[in-house]
Formats: sequence, structure tokens, C-alpha cells
Amino acid sequence: MTPPAQFHVESALTPVPAAPVRVIVPVPPEPPGAETADVPTPTPALYVSGGEIILEHGATLPVGSCVKCGRPACGAWTLALRNPRLPGTWYGARPVLEMGLCRKHRDDRSVAVALTWSFLSIGALLVVVGALTFSWVSILVGLLAMGGAGWFRAASPVVATLVTETRIVLAGAGAAFLKQLRSGDLE
Repeated sequence: MTPPAQFHVESALTPVPAAPVRVIVPVPPEPPGAETADVPTPTPALYVSGGEIILEHGATLPVGSCVKCGRPACGAWTLALRNPRLPGTWYGARPVLEMGLCRKHRDDRSVAVALTWSFLSIGALLVVVGALTFSWVSILVGLLAMGGAGWFRAASPVVATLVTETRIVLAGAGAAFLKQLRSGDLE
């Protein structure tokens, strides 16, 4: 028999280099408004380009004249910015803009809102009745009425073709109102 193999055990530990020590130094917070002090705030601007009104950086429309006809407004209304070509803007929360409307165009706006909700409710009623009577034609007509209901409200009084945080483009304003904007006769 052979003697068991001898294991060589190293008795001395080898030193391991230590990781560098990191010191955390607290940094005081920036004073409030320091990051915005360097950037000047943009000036609100209103432009007329062809038949469109362009509002930049929070500019507002003058409310002394009707946006559709240019006659003196009977009041200012805050209206949601909608586009009849984009059904996603027909319902729900939208950015709003204050604009002046004369009595005629205010009433036209009220009729458009009434038509929207009437078509929506009549369409829903047709869908329910069609489902109860198994009439696919009633269901189809009801869905079409509900699908197009918001178009009336979106087309009145003006159309918002572009809405971003810094720019709003409106179409559908009357020629007399646009002429007043170009000449600066509005308040």
C-alpha cells in the first residue's frame, strides 16, 4: 500500500488589495427657477395665414367680435377645440379656447350640440331596439347615427386643424373677422 497523498495546505493568507474609498459629498439643490432663468419665455403671437388663424405660445383670440362673421360679439364662450375630420376629437376632454360669438352663431353652436346629442341618443335607441327585435338594419342605422353624431359639434363654430402645446391652428373663421385681425381693428 502506498501512503495517502499529502495535501499541501498554504498556511499564509495573501493580502487582497482594498477597494478605493469613495466619499459622498452632498450638493445643495438648485434655487427654484434657476433652470428657467436662462431661457426667455416665448412671446404669445397671433398670425393669419390665408384662411387660418395661428396662435402660438398661449396667444388668445380677441373676443370683442364674432369669430364667424366679425360683427360685435354678444359674449365670450370657452369652446373645446375639435376637428370634424378626426373622430377622436368629437367627444371627451379637449383643449379649450375662448372666442367671441354673435347671437346667430351662438345659436348655431347650440343647435350643433343639440344635434350631436340627439343623433347619439337616437342611434343608441335604434341599437337597443334592433338588438331586442333581432333587426340588423336597425342596429346598423343606429351605429351609423352614433358614429357620425359628433361631426355637428366638431364643425361649429371653427375647426382646430392642429393643436399642440405651443401652437393652435384654426380654420373656418369668417372673412370679416380675418380682415379685422389682419388690420388690427380688434380689441
